Amino acid sequence: MEDHKVFDSTNLIDIVIAEVKHGRCNLNGPWIKESDQNIHRILYAVGAFSMCRVPDVAESLYDEGYYADDMYRVRLFAIGSEKNNKLLPKVVQLTWDEILEFIYVRLTKYREHKAQHNKWDSVGKYLYQLSTSSPIDEFINSIKNSMQKFLDSELGKSKLKNKNP
Repeated sequence: MEDHKVFDSTNLIDIVIAEVKHGRCNLNGPWIKESDQNIHRILYAVGAFSMCRVPDVAESLYDEGYYADDMYRVRLFAIGSEKNNKLLPKVVQLTWDEILEFIYVRLTKYREHKAQHNKWDSVGKYLYQLSTSSPIDEFINSIKNSMQKFLDSELGKSKLKNKNP
């Protein structure tokens, strides 16, 4: 099965640190404020690099959003509704439309491989069912509408919670 083009690599192990937004692609302070050393903590936790190499890898991620050596490729990803030209050029930006198109194509092109999905969670089963019964535009719009309804619901819960301490 073909992977998404952003994962076409030179046989390197990919490590992805992703920020996911409903709106425009962006990276929050924890991924861009070097003084907080959050990327350092992530890299230490992942354990792919020796303790003495982590500061250099982290510095490259803060400066460029990218690091690669002979074994690993580490990248910052920003996922959202639209791309952001203010992010570092090497930060991978994916829109929801691109991601949902990839999911749709994967589920329809490899339908026979994906047919045995009884152990998938409810979201995976829903995506499969919708991909088998809808054209791509309807699939993408339906998922984006579901995402919006979920966010609206969560926002409503948050407002109620703040009103009733």
